[in-house]
Amino acid sequence: LAHGITHVRDAWSPDLRENRALKERISKGGIPGPRILQAVAVGLPGSYLQEKSSLMSKFMLPSADPSKAYAGAVAFPINANEGQVRDAVDRAIDERGAEAIKIGEQATSFNTGKPIPIMTIEQLSAVADQARRRGVQSMMHHSSVESFRRGVKAGVSSLEHEPWDALLTQADVEAFKAAG
Repeated sequence: LAHGITHVRDAWSPDLRENRALKERISKGGIPGPRILQAVAVGLPGSYLQEKSSLMSKFMLPSADPSKAYAGAVAFPINANEGQVRDAVDRAIDERGAEAIKIGEQATSFNTGKPIPIMTIEQLSAVADQARRRGVQSMMHHSSVESFRRGVKAGVSSLEHEPWDALLTQADVEAFKAAG
């Protein structure tokens, strides 16, 4: 706040109770703080932010258990159709209070180094479109040029980070700008 930060737009947490308590303390004037835009991850079971927690991951990169009502994640089946994907976005907003949808496009686990599932382009597009229809942003964590391109193609609201595996091309930048 002292430096002009007025809100946090991607406040993801594996346990929504923590952010809810913090937001309440701020709104009641108990502590000063920025406006917090609660993000809920929507994606595949076992994907980024929805991996099963190991002892090590609980300390390094926690994940949410989508089966818990207070979890910061909602999962849909690996072979989910468009309706199931849109329903997951709706559950994140209606049941978990999502003010933003967090998408994890990470093909390899930070915790194990092994491959983890990523959405099909159709599922990714349905998440981004349903979030837009519901009036919330879709924010995509990504780490590769391919994921950057998939996010642009799917129409996500924003891309977090820059690709770590290679440089973007001028065509990538132009596609990003054209997509708004």
